[in-house]
Amino acid sequence: MSRDLSVGIPKIIWILWLQGFDAAPDLVKKCLLSWQRHNPGWRIVLLDEKNIKDHLNLDDIIRHNRHTISMQALANIVRINLLAKFGGVWVDSTCFCCRPLDEWIGNHLTSGFFAFEKPGKDRLISNWFLASGKNCHLTNTFCEAVNAYWSRNRFPYQKGRAGQKIIRWMGKILNRNARLAGLWVHPLTAKLFRLHPYHWQHYLFYRVVTTDEHSGKLWRQTPKISADIPHRLLIAGLLKPASAGIKAAIDSRKDPLYKLNWRCDKSLVPGCTLDYLLNSANTEGPVQPVPGMCVNRTRKGVTLWFFGLPSSGKSTLAGKVVEQSDGYVLLDGDEVRTTVTNFNMDYNARLMHLSYMAYCCRQLNACGINVAAAFVTPLECHRQRIKEILNDVKFIWLQCAPAACAARDPKGLWKKAASGALPQLTGAGGDWEDPTDSELTIRTDAMSVDQSFAALKTHFDLIEQGD
Repeated sequence: MSRDLSVGIPKIIWILWLQGFDAAPDLVKKCLLSWQRHNPGWRIVLLDEKNIKDHLNLDDIIRHNRHTISMQALANIVRINLLAKFGGVWVDSTCFCCRPLDEWIGNHLTSGFFAFEKPGKDRLISNWFLASGKNCHLTNTFCEAVNAYWSRNRFPYQKGRAGQKIIRWMGKILNRNARLAGLWVHPLTAKLFRLHPYHWQHYLFYRVVTTDEHSGKLWRQTPKISADIPHRLLIAGLLKPASAGIKAAIDSRKDPLYKLNWRCDKSLVPGCTLDYLLNSANTEGPVQPVPGMCVNRTRKGVTLWFFGLPSSGKSTLAGKVVEQSDGYVLLDGDEVRTTVTNFNMDYNARLMHLSYMAYCCRQLNACGINVAAAFVTPLECHRQRIKEILNDVKFIWLQCAPAACAARDPKGLWKKAASGALPQLTGAGGDWEDPTDSELTIRTDAMSVDQSFAALKTHFDLIEQGD
């Protein structure tokens, strides 16, 4: 087992898609899954335009530019403020994880800060992946510089044609090297032109490490990794045929991550570099069998995923499958939450929880073990995410009217919802979407447990124990 090298950094991964991850391109969702798959011990926080305020108050920083600030500039402000306040790892939503952070990041955090270096002749660092411990002097000083730059300056000409023309003209002069590019963010330049370049944050970093002695010392002490490594696939061409060298690099799983481009998502062609990365068996990681568990390598298992409103009979029917059918194990949502973690019911938390559970099912299936999973799974985007993770999942919708669920209420959840103690209970106050393509629908409010199981057994040809 590899040694955990992430000691000293909060195990938080911050990922932002301003429009919300349910509306993100498929490539962004696959990148997210790569971080979830390789870093199960880390807390992954999904950010969007609506929930940024739950973590940061940026009103004073962007007040002068609220109506002109671009999404990219806002994301840049968010990332450094999160790391200064909480620490952890910032990952752009188009970064694809290839190795667990625990295997490598700690070796590069001796200064408390890490960024891939020299993505271009005018920049010292890339900002699509940043890591920081809490109370890091370099991170805090960098954050102060970013906040001062935006709170003290106004950029009213940023979106105009004349402003963009000036930026292009000045770029030909200043973007020749990092020293000249640093003049972009000099206070006089910002006041005079009232414009900022696309890479303003990179140029501020240069000013920080060249004007603040301690920050400069910390950056020099930071072990370096060239940005050319995560850029390897972009340099080769994401949509070009995957060369033998690119395939070898992907298969070796030595590179920690790759920076991708979501705009290539709809142009994906079989055999190209991006296609090879997303579909290579090596990106899945080896299946690790559970000690003491009987593993069948000659066949793969299947997952029966029972979903429906609380008290619709998911745990009961899934338990009956395990009890009376051959080769099934139970993965029950209630037991997982009470045994492992108890989480709130917002979109991000539930999506993360279900993604983890789907991954567990996939690993068990790969070992030849069948799974009966019982989770509410209220939204279509949740079910779609599960399908992306699980190759062979059968969705069984236990359709049951809310009134019937409330009448059963074995755990008292509906009673709590009625009293206001549990306002986000699915079906009472929380969102629910009827499925459009479940493998099987069982009306549990009109059928007994035995009748429901009989329908299930017939549809899936379940083999009962002892048969």
